[in-house]
Amino acid sequence: MAATVVAACLTMPATAQNAQNAQGGMSMQGQQAEQSFSDAKIEAFVAAAASVTPIIAKAQKQMAGTEDQAERRKVMETMRGEMETAVADAPNISMKEYMAITQKARQDPAFRAKVQEMLRAEIDGGEGASQGS
Repeated sequence: MAATVVAACLTMPATAQNAQNAQGGMSMQGQQAEQSFSDAKIEAFVAAAASVTPIIAKAQKQMAGTEDQAERRKVMETMRGEMETAVADAPNISMKEYMAITQKARQDPAFRAKVQEMLRAEIDGGEGASQGS
């Protein structure tokens, strides 16, 4: 489960960013590779990712069921809107920061490992806490 969530958090948002860029949105590539993020900001990303993950999973399932490009675009637009709402509702992180962390994690293996470790710790901590002692 943890590996699936980690992979979803670091791959699908890039697809949403690519869709945004194709529609004339901001291009952030090149900026993130040089940025550094505090542990607190990465923790905020991890918290937001917990809300974003089910949205990504739903979109992946919907897109797997269709080859129609118009329908895929509609699914991506819906996913992006839901992601933006989920991230906006998350404390201490903006959508721009969320996407910047995602982009840097895709480009920088050492940073990706750090984010993955924090995601796994959050997921394992959450699962362990709900299992009781």
